Amino acid sequence: MDAGGNWTNWYGPWNSGLQIHAAGYLDGSSSLLINRGVNGDCWSSTKYNTSYAWLLDLLNLGCNIDWTNKTLGLSVRCVREN
Repeated sequence: MDAGGNWTNWYGPWNSGLQIHAAGYLDGSSSLLINRGVNGDCWSSTKYNTSYAWLLDLLNLGCNIDWTNKTLGLSVRCVREN
């Protein structure tokens, strides 16, 4: 999943300090739970613009940083810097 964390499956992100799992997300227009068990999406604290924000998108084959509409209900993880 992530070369930096050497994640090869969903146990890696969950067993890491982040404890990210494939929670999916709530669709902003339909309020339906989408991609549960497939995606682990987490909001960033940084916005892209007034309507969009950055996120960490975890999939079973990899991860990436992307931006999406703020109306989606994504997971939030509080991370403390050392």
